[in-house]
Amino acid sequence: MKVFSTLAPFRSHYFGNLYRHHYSTNHNLTTWFNKYVDKTNVSSWNSVIADLARGGDSVEALRAFSSMRKLSLRPDRSSFPCAIKSCSALFDLHSGKQAHQQALVFGFDSDIFVSSSLIDMYSKCGELRDARALFDEIPRRNVVSWTSMITGYVQNDDAHEALTLFKKFLIEESENGKYGEDYIDSVAMIPVLSACSRLSVKGITEGVHGFVVKRGFEGDLGVGNTLMDAYAKGGELGVSLKLFDGMAEKDTVSWNSIIGMFAQNGLFAEALDVFNRMLRNGGVSHNAVTLSAVLLACANSGALRIGTCIHDQVIKRGLEENVFVGTSVVDMYSKCGRVEMARNAFDCMKEKNVKSWTAMIAGYGMHGRAIEALEVFYKMTTAGVKPNYVTFISVLAACSHASLLGEGWHWFNSMNHEFGIEPGVEHYACMVDLLGHAGHLNMAHDLIKGMKVRPDSVVWSSLLGACRIHKNVELGEVSARKLFELDPINYGYHVLL
Repeated sequence: MKVFSTLAPFRSHYFGNLYRHHYSTNHNLTTWFNKYVDKTNVSSWNSVIADLARGGDSVEALRAFSSMRKLSLRPDRSSFPCAIKSCSALFDLHSGKQAHQQALVFGFDSDIFVSSSLIDMYSKCGELRDARALFDEIPRRNVVSWTSMITGYVQNDDAHEALTLFKKFLIEESENGKYGEDYIDSVAMIPVLSACSRLSVKGITEGVHGFVVKRGFEGDLGVGNTLMDAYAKGGELGVSLKLFDGMAEKDTVSWNSIIGMFAQNGLFAEALDVFNRMLRNGGVSHNAVTLSAVLLACANSGALRIGTCIHDQVIKRGLEENVFVGTSVVDMYSKCGRVEMARNAFDCMKEKNVKSWTAMIAGYGMHGRAIEALEVFYKMTTAGVKPNYVTFISVLAACSHASLLGEGWHWFNSMNHEFGIEPGVEHYACMVDLLGHAGHLNMAHDLIKGMKVRPDSVVWSSLLGACRIHKNVELGEVSARKLFELDPINYGYHVLL
């Protein structure tokens, strides 16, 4: 069809939008298709499905695939990958299995691109066993299928199996002497390096880095970004920075990675310095991720003036409603002592997630405003947002700062019974501090003895501090002995005792 060959560069923008308009208004795909294309042409249907899938309209892409099948047209090998990709995007396992069944019926299950799409779909839907079974049945695997399966393991937090599979890939490549499309490429290295970043085994990232250099992939931007992230997560910040400085080409992801790396490791001045370098560079624009990382650096270094300037940038770029940026603004103002400004930013957010609510609760709590913190917590639960582990640390810390013993006990007991969250050492530390300051030292000690997790030095130092306040020498000695075992070089505990 001429319309598809002539307008090929414009299909995704023009043809997909045209389809969406007519389909959404008429709800009659067949009528629309009759008007604009040949409904008996499978290639035309394939183009519609592909344009919709690539444009992010996964539901419509599946409807188009279904409508094609209702016309009793026989799909070809190009009909399935984009339809299956749409199932992956929607995490729709049921539709994915139906597509798999139809691929079997028409004999395309062994097609390398169809099978790779199915592996990706099963992996994204959390069905790794099915993905691996399909992978093992492929008679002739290529780099696409290997990459799909390795990526599936990474996506499902099984980094060890991802690297094990990569080793098998290397062995098979070596044994068969494969080249061309079956040869390991730079795209395959990205999930492998992502797997390295999730394992704390020393030497793995270095080993894969050597392989990257040997194969000549170090100049690839995606590989460079992922390698930099892997070293950073392994604690090798110096190596990560060296890689960043040596990159011939940098994109927004590169800059965001290095800024985030510094901010998350407490090197706030360095994070702000890199952000200034990014602004001076001029060739790369910053985005919501950049601003969130810079706001984190401002929050933890108390750089209110810079943080306010960043907030102005957020407003100018229309990002104040972005849930991640908005949460970072709330956190920044709270940690810089401007809790009212934090609340204003919080109220401006149209969308709030659990981290947004938790940031506001923590903001009030750290400034001793427990009543406001609990009011926000009540609004959070009323809004149907389920609190998480960190939320309860903020709630209990607020109760502890304000000596709200009844409220603290209530929410400590509700954590597991109502919300299914097992108390951790941080929650116990808050409760020991709360009980200790209220003078209930024996109750605090009993709580420690009944802990399901091993008490750390924070828990015992909270009890020791309370014993000093209330002059309980006996329990003070018990606490001190435990502290000397846990942290023998901290002389502050001797002073407290």
